[in-house]
Amino acid sequence: MCLTRLGQVLEVDGTAAVVRDDAGRTTPVSLLAYDGPPPVQGTWLLLHSGFALAPLDDDQVAGVLASLRTVTGTGTPTGTPTGTLTGTAKEDVP
Repeated sequence: MCLTRLGQVLEVDGTAAVVRDDAGRTTPVSLLAYDGPPPVQGTWLLLHSGFALAPLDDDQVAGVLASLRTVTGTGTPTGTPTGTLTGTAKEDVP
């Protein structure tokens, strides 16, 4: 089963990016299926099966994380990066 998830760009290299996903894992993703402006460090992306599909804004990210909290019944989903819900600012990415 494949799940769609979130990832915040750590670095971009041509048609690939390294992202930290909503569970805190760092992974490479392909940008070949990406539809949006060129991603930069700090951009949140919609990820599916190793591909980045589209950029997400702060409201979309906050909504998804709130839904995860509701589904899991926890205050914060396990492993969720903290201090990173402010969009594309480079200072948000360690």
